[in-house]
Amino acid sequence: VGRDTSDSGFAAEVPSGTYYTINDSQVQVDQEDAIALLVDDLVTDTASEVLAALEEATSNALEEAGIAVNNPAYEMKYMDLVDTNNGNVYVTAKSEDGQDATVTVTWPMPTDADENGTFYVVHFKDLDREFEGSEAVSNIENAETEVIQAEVTEAGIQFSTSSFSPFVLVYRQGEADLTVEKVLTQVNGEDYAGGSVSVGDELTYTVTVTNSGTLDLLDVLVSDTMSNGQTVTWVDLPEGVTQGEDGALTIASLPADSDPVTLTAVYTVQSSDADSSLSNTVNVTGQTHDGGTTEKETTTPETPVNPTEPSVPPETETPDEP
Repeated sequence: VGRDTSDSGFAAEVPSGTYYTINDSQVQVDQEDAIALLVDDLVTDTASEVLAALEEATSNALEEAGIAVNNPAYEMKYMDLVDTNNGNVYVTAKSEDGQDATVTVTWPMPTDADENGTFYVVHFKDLDREFEGSEAVSNIENAETEVIQAEVTEAGIQFSTSSFSPFVLVYRQGEADLTVEKVLTQVNGEDYAGGSVSVGDELTYTVTVTNSGTLDLLDVLVSDTMSNGQTVTWVDLPEGVTQGEDGALTIASLPADSDPVTLTAVYTVQSSDADSSLSNTVNVTGQTHDGGTTEKETTTPETPVNPTEPSVPPETETPDEP
């Protein structure tokens, strides 16, 4: 079976030897390559009521099955196998023995899903294309449901069914979160163990950015400010990190469960910093695939800067008196 007619990533696979009949009849489809998976959004004249009823009925079905999903989210679709050469009339997949064939459906991974969670599909088995209208809500409330635990694959979320109607995918929403650490690690190339610094010293800061959430992050922006308003110099940028004209860094991609990204910045203590304290603030903002954002900021402890010693004029010799 080909991908759905909107090419949105849904797909269906049938066993070898499967054939198709039109509208639950015995009329067999001649051109099997014209069969496709049709996927529609559930939009009706009373869309909000229908979607709310489906969500409530889905929650009830999961509860009756003893299943709890933390921070749940729902995707609702109507699916059918159709003959694209015959006005998208719906068809039934049949196995070689004449029974309804088992079809494996692939549902694309939602962008806000925690991919490490468990995914469930609630199938409203006795609702069809005509379930809409004034009696839609009562039809949903009285529908026969089936709870299917889906499997996460590289292609997406997969489940099996032998009939088509409304399906509701239930999953745990992922959380976007960042962890950022910044420390003064070296002074003039030597490990920093604390204490004051002097004018002319080169300070090396290490910034560690970690995706501590369960959603992949894109275009993670890293900006850095010294307490004196000066800027640091970024060195040895790792692969996938670029610097803009304003000095800020962008980490192109920071997937969930990925290794932390380590960044290095240096600053040379200026004469204007003498007899003061220096600290450094880094701000990190990441975006999720669905447009959400997460932001974290941290500031290093203050590092005292030694005062400069006043210059002493050279001694002059007093000439001997004649």
